[in-house]
Amino acid sequence: MIERREAIAELLKDRPDNLLVVTGLGSPTYDVAAAGDVGENFYLWGAMGGAASMGLGLAQARPSNRVAVITGAAQGIGRRVAERLAAEGGRLVAVDRTPARPEDAALASTRLANATPAAAKALGTPSV
Repeated sequence: MIERREAIAELLKDRPDNLLVVTGLGSPTYDVAAAGDVGENFYLWGAMGGAASMGLGLAQARPSNRVAVITGAAQGIGRRVAERLAAEGGRLVAVDRTPARPEDAALASTRLANATPAAAKALGTPSV
């Protein structure tokens, strides 16, 4: 199993200069900072669903930039946002270390279908 910090480091290894990264929880904040603390990182720390809204606002305000939101997506608001983005063809990866329900495994496969090649590589999964 790949560790979260290792996966985030792989995702951000060759990050383009125009990539803005928004984190919404403590652990992803530490992981993104460990991969490189730069001015294009927006650390929200416990934003309770606010990271997705911040990412959307940044994408609309700065259309020449790419935006990555790294936050929880296993339950609650984060899960609903991830499901909506996946349904609309968004490019995302949502992974939970311990799926709580059998249907979570199938949902994770659906989410990975739109993963970027870098995300798929970081997770050790072929991109579709």
